[in-house]
Amino acid sequence: MINFKNTLRKASGFIKDKEEQTQQPSSDVSMINAQVKAATSMINRIQQGHNFGIVIGLDIETALYRTAPELKINTLIQPLRETFIFKGTGINVINGIDFLHHMQNTGQTEYPFEINTLPKVTEAQNLEIQKQLTVIFNRINTVYDLISNESSHSNDIARDFIKFIDEIKFISESK
Repeated sequence: MINFKNTLRKASGFIKDKEEQTQQPSSDVSMINAQVKAATSMINRIQQGHNFGIVIGLDIETALYRTAPELKINTLIQPLRETFIFKGTGINVINGIDFLHHMQNTGQTEYPFEINTLPKVTEAQNLEIQKQLTVIFNRINTVYDLISNESSHSNDIARDFIKFIDEIKFISESK
């Protein structure tokens, strides 16, 4: 039987070979646990058939909400929802598929992604946005690696996710 969490940690690069392991402070362990939980949640939502755009969009929104309140990055969520909208559905979440396709098509992975209608941000805000997007992209890579490694156990939805990420070069090339 496959140990899913151990596979997740190894695919994420969280576990080093025995000779490389060092004692980590408890804050590092907490951070790793949070990352494992987030990747596991994304995998579960994908395997349950949730729309990739919603899964990725919700993770982006959650990451932006969790930034320091004084940076006010959460105020960018609604403009991003209005820019990357689920047309005709009434779903009020960033469309993660459209968002990633836009970055792929423009080659712009940094805010404001060549979109002049998005609000201006400070340098500190921009750095935090990039940090949060990097976390999301790393999570997508981790999920991709895990689903790929478990492909014989994956369903069609998981295989569709793999195909989708393969199309997004700036993510697939960072694997």
